[in-house]
Amino acid sequence: MWERLRDGFVLPGCDYAPDTMRWARRYAASPERFAATLERMLPSIDYTQRRMEAAQLPGEFALLPIVESHFEPHPGKSGQPAGIWQMIGPTARSAGTRIDPWFDGRLNLVESTDAAVTLLDRYGDHFNGDWRLAAFAYNSGEYRIKRALDAHQPGDDFASLHGLGIARTSYEYLTKLLALSCLIREPERFDLRLPDLADNRELAEIELDGVMGVSLARALSGLSDDDFARVNGGLLKGRTPPGEEHRLLVSADAAERSSEVMGMIPAARRLDWQQRRLLESESLADIAQRNGLLLKTLLTINNRTTADTIAPGTSLWLPGRAAPGSPADRDRENPPGFHVVRSGDSLWTIARRHGLTVAQLLRYNRMSTERLMPGQRLRLTSP
Repeated sequence: MWERLRDGFVLPGCDYAPDTMRWARRYAASPERFAATLERMLPSIDYTQRRMEAAQLPGEFALLPIVESHFEPHPGKSGQPAGIWQMIGPTARSAGTRIDPWFDGRLNLVESTDAAVTLLDRYGDHFNGDWRLAAFAYNSGEYRIKRALDAHQPGDDFASLHGLGIARTSYEYLTKLLALSCLIREPERFDLRLPDLADNRELAEIELDGVMGVSLARALSGLSDDDFARVNGGLLKGRTPPGEEHRLLVSADAAERSSEVMGMIPAARRLDWQQRRLLESESLADIAQRNGLLLKTLLTINNRTTADTIAPGTSLWLPGRAAPGSPADRDRENPPGFHVVRSGDSLWTIARRHGLTVAQLLRYNRMSTERLMPGQRLRLTSP
């Protein structure tokens, strides 16, 4: 992955801007800690690298989300930038991103990277392939850079860029990007050991042919809960958005199995799933029959080949009604669009169950504190 990334680099090297080395040393002040940070980001970096390569854009731009957000899909406040690419709503929509009560594509790795590729490609055309200016445009706005060029045409050296008279933060933005590419280009210069991407963490896209609940999507993905939320965010109502095909990111190892399982599950059975323990009184065959599914479907989704070795108490992804008192069972007690707080609930668990963020719950309910009371009704959509 790192070799592919370096092969796509087109911007000047480590010694181009005066502060590049200072920022590189700041990022990697602790090489071990920075390597651990990269390790967490690896699947997303790999995905954005492949997208930049396919679009014939500079490899350095796969690192822009580190500058913007450290690849964390922050939801942002109303009217503020959101997601790993930190786009405001109008900019994201202008690049084709869906933002509505069902879905905020800025929080989704596939959709937000689509938008970033569109914008960066547009800037490359507008600025005749001067990718320094494209980076400035992404940071401070295309038209601001165009106006600056009316007064000054920079040369190839970094100093001449200062004649544009744009904000200091834009020069720092480019310098940070150069510093990160310097660390990838010459890791030995900073005693940095770049981590390897394990095969089972590589991401692959699959297309869903209908609406699917977040729980089933997570089961199909083969990803940890944290990795799933990081790359498949923006599902604001606990399910994929209606009205169009949706691309889901899954582990490359799980892609074939996921596509196979989707064809086995009727549309009416794709919303109501949960991970729970198999009860003593249950068998996988009975659960499959009760829900109109093949036993093979339940085995495949749980990455099993036979039911004979599955003992009661085993944690499995299962459809339909859960045992009384389970989180999935309690969800049925809630009126549409609301969650009724029960003892033991927290904003974090409620947000996770409904595919939201804590910040969204606080905003939707005009709350200034995370304190909850049993019986309290929380709104799950924007008022």
